[in-house]
Amino acid sequence: MPKSINAFVARLRNIALKFFTPQEYRAVLLFIAAGLAVLCWRAGRTIVTRHIPLLRDSAIVAATHRNDSLFALLSRKDFVRDSLEFWMPAESLGIDNERKMGGGLSKKERDLTAGCISLNGSSADSLALLPGIGKAMAARIVAYRTERGRFRRLSEIMNIHGVGEKTYERIVRYLRLN
Repeated sequence: MPKSINAFVARLRNIALKFFTPQEYRAVLLFIAAGLAVLCWRAGRTIVTRHIPLLRDSAIVAATHRNDSLFALLSRKDFVRDSLEFWMPAESLGIDNERKMGGGLSKKERDLTAGCISLNGSSADSLALLPGIGKAMAARIVAYRTERGRFRRLSEIMNIHGVGEKTYERIVRYLRLN
């Protein structure tokens, strides 16, 4: 190294040794070197996978293509709308007007509002008001609840025989935990 760089490094070392013991100084240098190595490795990996697509995992490429499609864009908008329905009162979103007009909803769904049925507190008769849930299924839900205790997540209802993803997607907006 040139003299000016050696002098600069020596000056920095002397300043650092005023604040740290030699062991602490070595540890700090080791942590800095490890951090720089991780940053270089991550940056290099990103550059390689971005510019050499053959090295990318085919599952990642397929997921990227799926997420960039028009279908994914439209699905994201529906997801945002659905999540707003789940967390905000239906009146504030103007959803009740759609329900009153019967916008493609079943007879059971027209009478329900978002979050109107408590999964942990409702009787079998109340649960039978859900679309796709009959008296037998409602009895199974209550039996599951009494056997295993309270539901911790809404998705736990899919553990019950007969409640699959389609039924869950249909009823989740009308359920709440408490």
